[in-house]
Amino acid sequence: MARDEIVVIPQERRYFFDVSSLREYIMKNDAFSGIQRVTAEIIPRFGSIHGTGRVYISWFDKGTSQYRCLPLSGMSPCDFKSPTRHSSFFLSAPMPEGAHYPLARYTAKPFKHLYYRTKLDIASALNDAKAFRRFGTTVDDWQRLRRNAPPWAAAAGPALKTSSFASEVSPGDALIVLDSSWDQRQSDIFKAASQQGADIYLMVHDLIPILFPETTGGDLPRVFAEWLISSPSYTGTYLANSENTRRDLQRFLKHHGQQKPVVAVPLAQEMVFNQSKHDGKRPDGLLNDEIYANFSSIAHLREDLRELVGSDFALCVGKIEGRKNVWRTALA
Repeated sequence: MARDEIVVIPQERRYFFDVSSLREYIMKNDAFSGIQRVTAEIIPRFGSIHGTGRVYISWFDKGTSQYRCLPLSGMSPCDFKSPTRHSSFFLSAPMPEGAHYPLARYTAKPFKHLYYRTKLDIASALNDAKAFRRFGTTVDDWQRLRRNAPPWAAAAGPALKTSSFASEVSPGDALIVLDSSWDQRQSDIFKAASQQGADIYLMVHDLIPILFPETTGGDLPRVFAEWLISSPSYTGTYLANSENTRRDLQRFLKHHGQQKPVVAVPLAQEMVFNQSKHDGKRPDGLLNDEIYANFSSIAHLREDLRELVGSDFALCVGKIEGRKNVWRTALA
């Protein structure tokens, strides 16, 4: 190698997960939505595989009109998975004295803060664990907090410093959007990131606002349609949460003259009975499968699982709202 030759060492790819919608939602609500709960599970898991130093969260800060980012190594899994910890983590100003961590969202509303603090004090005296679940804490943690010894204090470090996304992102990095991103300002940020050489991965959970607009509220059908039509201008790869959504999205893109990779990434794939064990052997071949169809497939399972899979059932999860079509499921 010549003495003056410059050796370029390729930088490892980094992964930025947009949490703009998640951040806005939990600043106003006590729990994640279904999609955000998935996001809060995926990101720490992704970090455990690829290294938290290479995995970032990024968000649009409406207060400063900037798109900021932070390596996942700056947060603990508890900070990320708990809605209350997460919302307090993003507070733009220090919590005033007496504002307790699980109630951080109420620090600007003194009457609400006093109401919920009193409510949790009573629940603590009654050892009512259920009352603390919505706030992402426990009776023991609350009691320690009220003694001015919050459980996270020992692990508290120096103030975390975020950085500008534009100054951090490099060509070949990935920006992954798992939650809704219909705000035009977000689209502009994603376009700029794409122009900087980042690969944009956009998750689409369903096309219900377009296919079944009668089940959605407000101006969502138009907003959603305009967003999806414009999204190919910056999206490199689409992620679909099911094969059905993948097909719907491919048809939509084709209709608008777009050809983009669409990869189905089912969010729930492990069946509970795949992990169950039984002391006996699987009874393959013991009886005629054509006559006794259920025997060889479920006889080796635990009693509770045999009861579950041995009869027809419908499993319905999520919020009860119009677009979920829960009433139709009940009528079936």
